[in-house]
Amino acid sequence: MGLYKEEEKERRRKERRSEERRGEERKGGEERRKKERRGDERKGEEEERRRRRKARRRTLFWLLIIAFVSLVFSALTGNLSIIIEKFYNYKDEIYRPMDTDRMKYEQEKAKPVGKK
Repeated sequence: MGLYKEEEKERRRKERRSEERRGEERKGGEERRKKERRGDERKGEEEERRRRRKARRRTLFWLLIIAFVSLVFSALTGNLSIIIEKFYNYKDEIYRPMDTDRMKYEQEKAKPVGKK
């Protein structure tokens, strides 16, 4: 099984080439993996941005609700004295206290009569 030196050199060249090809494939695979990782990182960054936007929107939503409620309470507080005044000064025109007037009238009549 003695090979000539040229044949041996050729065989070694072929082996080197195949090894180089394997290395290139490995490198290409690594590059692909790096690209995929970059893509995954970009996707992760996009998801993070979306989460931040949602968090901002949620925060803004609650701030607006709090501002609206505080405006309503401040409007009520500012007008509360007016509302209370109107409540106590309300005169019901339907109610006519005829019986009480009659009782007062009878009591006034009875007093002078009782003194005689």
